[in-house]
Amino acid sequence: METLRLVAPVIPDAIIAADTRGDILYANPAASRLFGYRDDDWQGRNVRELAPAPHRDAHDGYLNRYLATGEARLIGKGRETEAMRRDGSTFPVRLALGDMGAGKSDGWRFIALIQDLTSEYQHRQQLQTQHDMLNLVINRVPALVAYVTPDERYRLASATYSIFSSLPADQVPGHQVREILGEARYAVVEPYFRKALQGEEQAYEADLPEPDGEIRRFEIRYTPDRAPDGEVRGVLILALDVTAQRMMEIQASERLTALGGLVAGVAHEVNNPIGIANTTASHLEDATQRTREAWIAGTLTRSELEKYMNEAEQAAKLIADNLQRSARLVREFKQVAADQRAAEPRRIELCGYLEEVLDTLRPLTRHRPVAMTLDCADPVTLTDYPDAWAQILINLVQNSLTHGFIEHQPGHITLQLRRESDTIIFVYQDDGCGMPESVRLQALDPFFTTRRGQGGNGLGLSIVHNLVTGLFRGSLKLESRPGHGVRFTIRRPLPETSGDAPPPYPRTPTLADIDR
Repeated sequence: METLRLVAPVIPDAIIAADTRGDILYANPAASRLFGYRDDDWQGRNVRELAPAPHRDAHDGYLNRYLATGEARLIGKGRETEAMRRDGSTFPVRLALGDMGAGKSDGWRFIALIQDLTSEYQHRQQLQTQHDMLNLVINRVPALVAYVTPDERYRLASATYSIFSSLPADQVPGHQVREILGEARYAVVEPYFRKALQGEEQAYEADLPEPDGEIRRFEIRYTPDRAPDGEVRGVLILALDVTAQRMMEIQASERLTALGGLVAGVAHEVNNPIGIANTTASHLEDATQRTREAWIAGTLTRSELEKYMNEAEQAAKLIADNLQRSARLVREFKQVAADQRAAEPRRIELCGYLEEVLDTLRPLTRHRPVAMTLDCADPVTLTDYPDAWAQILINLVQNSLTHGFIEHQPGHITLQLRRESDTIIFVYQDDGCGMPESVRLQALDPFFTTRRGQGGNGLGLSIVHNLVTGLFRGSLKLESRPGHGVRFTIRRPLPETSGDAPPPYPRTPTLADIDR
């Protein structure tokens, strides 16, 4: 005890000694400063006065039970609790309580070491506030954010990581990257992650499957976190889902490509009737000149005049027919091209409009024995997005020509349009090579293609699916098997009968080059 009395005055933490009743027998200067007492104020005070309610009221019971049973709840143990100063204010402390045994000559039985945790609690609160702010930020940014240690364990993960795991985001820290991502996704990112752990910043794009099998494209960046000595102590991960953005960029590019193809095809088709009209006009001009010369010379016979009149009549009809054909092709192309620009709803007769679009696509089969027909029992008039219908038809036709028919293989593409009650039913089918079941199940997924590295991007049928199920609020059914072609059935609820206006259309139009 004498040794304790000697060192206690210089110990920075509070030390208080008490007897079996809890009466204070000694308090070092640090205790006086901590609790707001003078050194000579401790006489006659009990340790219960240093505890706020409800601990104050229960103090005597704690003490008596320990003395009677020896059951230690606080004795010999440390705990964090609250203490009360002389002025009644409370503050957090770490309390360590020891039993020095009975029979001491000075009456000392219990000794308490009390450490003020006010600054530590304030620091903890600041850290918690910073942690909460960090979580708020990373959980609100439109990206997946994580921090991974060199042993490939997550230390931090944003809420968006739930798309990769069934675990809540707050349970991801501590788990291995491979465990959270799964083997398929981990195999894609592992080479880049290894390089990041070696100190090389990595930026790349990757197609990662979600748990439901849907493929999403991510823009991913790994930034090494270096300690002052240069050692990599972790990697910051930022992954942004750019699926929609990349689809829009590709769609915009392919829209121009598709329109360019249509322009070239229509220009070729228009050139034929104009060439015929020009040749016929030249022939009529020559015939007229010969007839005029014979009439001036007085040698024009009745039979020659009748022959000329017949030729002129036939030539005029041929010229008119071919010019009308040219005008119709130009008009149809202008309408389709205008629809691709406008992307606004308007009143259309759908059967006639699809026939116009089909006419603009016929140049694609100019050198291929593939016939395209549209069967429409009755006119279907509605307010809708002609652009979307054009995209759907163009994508499906190009898909058939690219994948359904081997070059120079004869075939048929058949379209059927009908109205049943408040629903438009559009059936598209070809008699091409068809799809195996494994391809059919993934054909509508974005970025799925069997022509990877051959110009395919895997967006065409996904675009059709998105237009039907998103813009049209309808359904799309794909049926196919090898050797039996494909059949797409689109069911589009009529907006007029449902009471809904057509929903807003995406501002970036699409004329996609179809791939599987």
